[in-house]
Amino acid sequence: MIQEINNMAKDKKRDLPYMPFYVGDWLKCPEVRALPPDYRGLWFDLLCYMWESSERGVMINPNGRPYTDDEIIRMVGLDNQNTNIWLTRLLTDGVCYRRDDGAIFSKRMVRDEKTRQIRRETGAKGGNPTLLVKDIDNSDVNQNPDNDIDNDIDIVSEIKRKRTPFKKPTIQEVRNYFDENGYNPDFGETRWHYYNDANWFDSHGSPVLNWKQKMRSVWFKPENKKQSERIMP
Repeated sequence: MIQEINNMAKDKKRDLPYMPFYVGDWLKCPEVRALPPDYRGLWFDLLCYMWESSERGVMINPNGRPYTDDEIIRMVGLDNQNTNIWLTRLLTDGVCYRRDDGAIFSKRMVRDEKTRQIRRETGAKGGNPTLLVKDIDNSDVNQNPDNDIDNDIDIVSEIKRKRTPFKKPTIQEVRNYFDENGYNPDFGETRWHYYNDANWFDSHGSPVLNWKQKMRSVWFKPENKKQSERIMP
């Protein structure tokens, strides 16, 4: 097992030699603060092993097999009472989680690794990784840990969809889009100039990734409908 531990980080050290540690999160997380001090120390050691794992954030050996609870206890150690119940406490309190295949994982570390992978891939393709992962950075609102891995996969799919290069519409395309949906095409033309003058960035400084979606969500309002489409009082 010692050899397995030594090999866990063989590939990982090349891309990021250190583990980011968010002091504020550690001090403010209620699940962690509620643990006895020795449990917190054992959890931190477990996080280090998860970081060094061949699948970052997940306790698996180099061959992809999940470590058993007994193996994890032998790697990390016993609590101050010389018992192994600390691992059960971490799982029960939602500090870490168990996958369907039995592997114990850190929800935060798995999510952060997904984010790093997308940043790296997007940057290599010449995109803006900061903009593309904004949704992921603010996505820790899901309260159901069982769905967390699936949600990460959905987010990655959405990011890849957004990566499609933006193609600026013509004035006529915008006019037609407004007209076909019952809105004033002349007003649509003014919106084309509005965004074109800003190099297709919106008022918040974010790039327009989907111009139809932007027009529909921001400018398709009752007051902008064609006269014939308005509901007269």
